[in-house]
Formats: sequence, C-alpha cells, structure tokens
Amino acid sequence: SKADLFPLEYWSLEQAKLAANKPKPLTGQIVLVTGGAGAIGAATAKLFADNGAHAVVVDLDAARATEAAKKAGNGSIGVGADITDPAQMRAAFDKAIAVYGGLD
Repeated sequence: SKADLFPLEYWSLEQAKLAANKPKPLTGQIVLVTGGAGAIGAATAKLFADNGAHAVVVDLDAARATEAAKKAGNGSIGVGADITDPAQMRAAFDKAIAVYGGLD
C-alpha cells in the first residue's frame, strides 16, 4: 500500500541525515606529531586529521613537514624542528599555541 512505501522510500535519506551529523571522534583536538615527514609520521598525522584533529607536523625538514601537513588536511600545519633541541621544540610548541591556542 502507499502507506507502506513512504518509510521505505525515505529510509536512505534518513540514514544519510543521521550519518552526516555525527562528529568525528577527535573533532577540535590538537595533536603534535614528531617525525611527521616520514612515512609513519605522515600516516599518523593523516589518521588524526581524518578523525577530526588538527595536526602540528614536526620534522627536521620544514618543507617536508609542511607538505605532510597539507596532505593530512583539516588545517594541519608543518613546523621544522629538531626534537633533540629544547629551544626548537619550544618554538614548535609556541607555534602550535599561536595557531590553535594549545595542544590536547
């Protein structure tokens, strides 16, 4: 009957609405990924970004860190820093704080 068809016709639309409104699990979180220009670091940054987080991608090579951040997406940024140098890491954290207001 016509009454039985209505729910069937609109079920896919209802499912789409329900799925579209689900926030990603890490929405609004800020993460810092070291070694971010390498394969594992870049994949980690991308995984965080795909789940809603903003990634601060840190690597010795600033250009590659920036490239990895662009590939990760979701407003991620790249920062060049040597993780063994406290001053450079402080600068990386300062950049994260300046851009995002902190880290989670």
